[in-house]
Amino acid sequence: MDKKWYIEINGEQISVTEEIYRAYKRPLWKARSALSAEKKRIEDATGVTTAGEREEQRKRNKVIRQQQERYRRNTERQAE
Repeated sequence: MDKKWYIEINGEQISVTEEIYRAYKRPLWKARSALSAEKKRIEDATGVTTAGEREEQRKRNKVIRQQQERYRRNTERQAE
């Protein structure tokens, strides 16, 4: 049983050979792979992968800034 291969052109499904299908899709697959790799590089560089994780990181950073500010004020008071 032969598998049927289709590509969509102008909203119309066209039956093609496997060779034509792969030749047509290869640049699309390559572009998708490149986007995925770029997303991974960004995630690795920032250490953040999802919107939820970014929000959690913002909250942690805010708490750290508040703690640093409290520490700074307390050390200034003690120095007086």
